[in-house]
Amino acid sequence: MEFTSHKQILQGIEQRQFFPVYILHGEESYFVDVLTTAIEQNVLSDGEKAFNQMVFYGVDAHPEQIVDFARQFPMMSERKVVILKEAKGMNDCRLNQLSDYISNPAPHTILVLSHPDKAINGNLTLLKSAKISKHVATF
Repeated sequence: MEFTSHKQILQGIEQRQFFPVYILHGEESYFVDVLTTAIEQNVLSDGEKAFNQMVFYGVDAHPEQIVDFARQFPMMSERKVVILKEAKGMNDCRLNQLSDYISNPAPHTILVLSHPDKAINGNLTLLKSAKISKHVATF
């Protein structure tokens, strides 16, 4: 589901209605950062974050690691949160490796792809998979 206003996504987060996958991208890096921070700070309690929240950075991240962590079951929590910050540091090929996960996300995990300052290439399989999935919120 594509959102044109960050307020719609924030409202869902405040009401604890989460999508399994959030793809946040575009030239408005402020809104991408606001949404990423809202998810990072509001989904899990501080005690749950130690075992159930992982933050990756695009330059250093490997798609296999992200998917492996996302597929693991949460420990003493209802869900896991996986955040890929600065996803623009990954090349298109590595981003596309996440498309299989996007098509079939783990129901107990929230995956956030934060790609500020630039829109993701619309020709990538990743975005094509996201557009047809009801489990993905894009902004």
